[in-house]
Amino acid sequence: ARDGPPTGIRTAYALQWALTELAFLQGNLFLFPGRAWHGLWLVLVALVLRPRSRPLFVGAILVRRTMSLAHAPFIWDCCLLCLLTDAPLLVGLLAPGSRGISATAWIARWQLGLFYAACGFWKRNTAFFDPRVSCAPILMLQLLHEYWP
Repeated sequence: ARDGPPTGIRTAYALQWALTELAFLQGNLFLFPGRAWHGLWLVLVALVLRPRSRPLFVGAILVRRTMSLAHAPFIWDCCLLCLLTDAPLLVGLLAPGSRGISATAWIARWQLGLFYAACGFWKRNTAFFDPRVSCAPILMLQLLHEYWP
């Protein structure tokens, strides 16, 4: 069943979300032992093929985040952040009508702002500024090597 217009922000986000999750899963197969990976992969591919399907998007989010919860606390930090930021999206998708996502978008914006501020704050430590042990100088040198004329 098709929900919403053929193009739009929700459709674009559903497609981007599914492709991002597929890429993440491909690089982290150890997080999904057994046959669980196959089912999730099929749901995500179906979402890529039908990004306008609201029920499929809700199902994909629920399956993916349930798998993260099942592996907690042995998950990456980004998995935890995705759990938190996908929650308002899920509430918005489950809300009746077309205004659900708009009504919950402010929560995700505040969450992302808080997460990025916290990341910047946690990077301000002596180890990060010490070139003998920090990854920052290596990353900066790689960028300079690649893009400096």
